[in-house]
Amino acid sequence: MFNADLSIRGLIITLLFLTTALSATNKTPHYPLPINKYISDYTGVLQPVDRLSITSTLNKHEKNSGIESSVVIIDSINSYAPGVSLESFTTNLFNKWGIGNRSKNNGVLLLVALQDRKVRIELGAGYGKAHEKVAAEIINSTMLPLFKQGKITEAIMAGSNAIIKAIATQPSSPWVWYLIILGLIFFGIIAFFSLREALLHDTSYGFTAKDTGRSWLYYSLFGVSKHNRNQKIRSRYSGYTGSSFSGGRSSGGGASGGW
Repeated sequence: MFNADLSIRGLIITLLFLTTALSATNKTPHYPLPINKYISDYTGVLQPVDRLSITSTLNKHEKNSGIESSVVIIDSINSYAPGVSLESFTTNLFNKWGIGNRSKNNGVLLLVALQDRKVRIELGAGYGKAHEKVAAEIINSTMLPLFKQGKITEAIMAGSNAIIKAIATQPSSPWVWYLIILGLIFFGIIAFFSLREALLHDTSYGFTAKDTGRSWLYYSLFGVSKHNRNQKIRSRYSGYTGSSFSGGRSSGGGASGGW
C-alpha cells in the first residue's frame, strides 16, 4: 500500500513537471520567417493581385531609394509570442529579419494583427522623432478610418503607399548636417592649401603654376567626391540579394494604433 502511494505521488509529480514544461515551451516567443521580402501575409486576407501590387511598389521603391520596406499581416501576436506587447513583438521581428541597410538602419516595417485589431509602423534606428510623428499620422488619419469601415485591404495598401511617400526617404538627423558642414570645411581647407602649395613652388613637367594649382584643386574637390559617391553606391546595395534583408535594426521607434 505504501509503495502504491509512492508510485501515485511520483506519477502526479511527473505529470505536473511535464505540464509546466509544456506550458513554458508554449510561451516561448517564436517569430515567423518572411514569405516574401516585401509582403508576408500569414492570414490570406490579401488577394494575389493585391500582394503582387504591394510587392511591385515596394520593390520599385527600394531600387530607386535603396530603402527596404516590408508589410506583415498576422492573426494575433499571442500565436507567436504570448504575453508580448505589439511594440516589443514588432521590434523583435524587425531585428530578427534585419530590415534595412546595415549602416543606415533605414528600414520600415508595417505590421497588422487582424484578430488583435492593432497596427504598428516600426522604424529603423536611423529615423528620428519627426518620422515617428509622421508614422502616427499615417496610422490615425489614413489607416484606422479604413480599418473601422472593414476595408482591410484598402487600409493596408493605403498605409504602405503613405509610408513610401512620407517616411521611407533617407533618414536625416541633426548630426548628419554637422558632418556635411564639417566635410565642406575640410575639403575647402584642402583645396586652399593645395592651390597655395602649387602657386608657391616652381613649375615641373611642363605645367605652369596655374595649371598645377588647377589639377590639385580639381582632385581635391572632385576626385575625392567621386570616390565618396562610389562608396555610397556600394553601401546602398550592400548585402542585397533580391530575397533577403540587409541587416538593419530598430531601436523601438515608430507608432501604433488600434481599431
